[in-house]
This record gives sequence, C-alpha cells and structure tokens, in this order.
Amino acid sequence: MNKKKIKQMNKPPIRLLLLTFLFLLSNYSVVFSDDLDKTSGYPSEINGVKIYTSTGNYNIKFYHMKFKLTPENTVLPDDDRLIAKGYSRNPTNYRSNILDEKSLNFKCGQFEVFIPVDLFPLSKEKDGFMILRMAQTLACDGRSNEFIKEKQDLFYRIKKMVNSGKGYVEVVVELPRPRDVHRNIFFRSARNKYIDYVGQLKK
Repeated sequence: MNKKKIKQMNKPPIRLLLLTFLFLLSNYSVVFSDDLDKTSGYPSEINGVKIYTSTGNYNIKFYHMKFKLTPENTVLPDDDRLIAKGYSRNPTNYRSNILDEKSLNFKCGQFEVFIPVDLFPLSKEKDGFMILRMAQTLACDGRSNEFIKEKQDLFYRIKKMVNSGKGYVEVVVELPRPRDVHRNIFFRSARNKYIDYVGQLKK
C-alpha cells in the first residue's frame, strides 16, 4: 500500500468531523427567549426579568441582570450530574476542569457554578446547564488581593447556601452579546473586580 493511501486512511471522514462539531456546539449553545432581537440588542425585560444596559469604551453596550442563586437552581462544579453530562471531564484533575476552591485558578478568584437551563429565566431549553463563571483577577493592581478575596468569599457563600439547602445568593450576571448567545455566562466583572451592582459602572 503506497504512502498516499495510508495518509488518506488516517484522515478522519469529513462527515465525522462535522458531526463532532455539531455535537460540541449543541452542548454550549442555547436558545434564548423569543423576545431577544439579535440585531438590536436585549429588550429592557425578558420573561419578567429586567435587563440592564451599560455603555463602555467606544460606545459598546453591555447587558446584565440580577439573578438569585438558590439550592434548587445552583449546581456546584464537582456535582455528579455535571460529570455524567461531560461538563467536568476529569473529576480527579482540579487544574482546570473543575473550577472550585480546589482549582489552581481559585487563587486568582476564578470559579464556576452551573444552572440547569430550564431554571434560567432567559432560556427556552429543557436539558443541560448554563455555565456561570467568575473571571480571574490578575496580579496587576494594588488591590488584587482584596478583589480575589471578595470573589472567593462569594464562592464560599454560594457553596454554603447549596450545601445547607437554605437561602439564596443574589448575583449580577453579565449576558453574552445578542449575536453570540451561548451557555457561557459570567459574573459581572470590570477592572479585575466582581461588580455586585447593576447599571453604569461607577468611576
């Protein structure tokens, strides 16, 4: 058998690559409410949830909302349900796959929690999870340690609430751009800090 034929046999079929891509896309894309117009941005309210807008540099619009995390709608990153769904691919590796207090990234304030899509008010879907992630704080600011501790304290409050099965933690969630809606959403952050209020950023 010549080298050309061997090379062709080793290439994965285009159909297989396409199916793999579609599978990955389906895991991380989400269908938001019909009220969302991808060309003009978010409306001021969706399904009874107020959407706030702030304007950044170059007149770029950012959208965010208040959201109450509860024991019913919050799943911690080491939960067996996530591992079964493939979100936490390797439960023995805390370097990056499971972003909780055991992760290396936690020293920079990064963590994530999960929300079943059917319990997220902007979603129309019924299966899977939204990934709500906190951005890292980089060591480039004199107040970095303070900001990191605020983020870590927020995670511990969320974890305590989930494990106790009582109460709620209200957070501010940054929404993806209307043209780029997917299952990754973020705690509102700016200038290395978690922003716990809505509206225009304070100077």
